[in-house]
Amino acid sequence: MQEPQDRAFEGRSGFQEAVLSVLALARREIWLLDPDFSSWPIHDATGARALQSALARGARLKVLVGNPDHLQRQADRFLRLQRLHSARIQVRVFPESLLLEESILLADNQHLVRKPHHDSRMGRLVIASPSAVDGQRKRLGAIWDESGDALPATTLGL
Repeated sequence: MQEPQDRAFEGRSGFQEAVLSVLALARREIWLLDPDFSSWPIHDATGARALQSALARGARLKVLVGNPDHLQRQADRFLRLQRLHSARIQVRVFPESLLLEESILLADNQHLVRKPHHDSRMGRLVIASPSAVDGQRKRLGAIWDESGDALPATTLGL
């Protein structure tokens, strides 16, 4: 069993380490939220392997993005994973009217990486603490319900 942690991180490398740490712990459910995911490590080989491992352990991934252009044009590894695990990965675009600027990774309702603004250099890492992340799952679910489908894993030619 993982010891509970709640600590701050700083800088791009701190954010990337926090994301990789939480992905390594994810077993059932992963939520990602960001305006565009341009600063996330899911584009590089290490991040893609961490995400692949979480999916191989049975995790399901729900991605909420404000503008999917970066994912469509710059995230080849992520798109490849989405095609390989199309039954486990869903991507939705949240409405602009929600004005969401934060970055969130929530895994298994107990692990959290959060930056209050996606451009912020500082954020918070929470490990094995369901009470500390209480409410995030409901909030992300509500955003999900207001969001529309994006980035289909397959394209049908007619």
